[in-house]
Amino acid sequence: MNEEPGLEVVAEAQDGREAIALAKETRPDIILMDITMPNVNGIEAARRILRERPEVKILILSMHAIKPFVEDAFRSGIHGYLLKNCAISEVVAAIKTILEGKYYISPDIAGIVVHDYVQSHGGRDKTATSEISPREIEIIKHICDGKSTKSIADILSISEKTVEVHRKHIMQKLECNNVAEMIKIAIKRGYITLDL
Repeated sequence: MNEEPGLEVVAEAQDGREAIALAKETRPDIILMDITMPNVNGIEAARRILRERPEVKILILSMHAIKPFVEDAFRSGIHGYLLKNCAISEVVAAIKTILEGKYYISPDIAGIVVHDYVQSHGGRDKTATSEISPREIEIIKHICDGKSTKSIADILSISEKTVEVHRKHIMQKLECNNVAEMIKIAIKRGYITLDL
């Protein structure tokens, strides 16, 4: 990226907390943020950065092309959403577009947004109430990793009771009775992948 005229990388963060700290310290014009990061996920990190520095632009890089991630990312105040498998030329194009004050969305994601718009304007989307949130997907991933309720609570900085409430909602939304079923359905719907 440093080879690109007019673009300079000023810092790299290993996790969400470091990204928040470096955003304060280095004051970049634009931040490329991965959604899946340790400690604080990219969407929450973006939210916190934009609370303190609303003028900064944030471009999300994600392997997730599913509606809950895209919606939650844009609700956090970001300016662009790209899939990780895109070419470096698309990353550069997205950065330039965003720095011009516009929004950028990967063509692969645009279909999801348009489909959602059509659904919401052509009658209420009946599946909306059962949609899994990005926070719930995080919790599913930690459950898949065999983490306990206490461990998940510590990692996400929430109470054990909140983790249990999320787990209950996940089970209800996925209409499953146990963890094995939950994981199977989550994989089938693309919320998690087998290599996590």
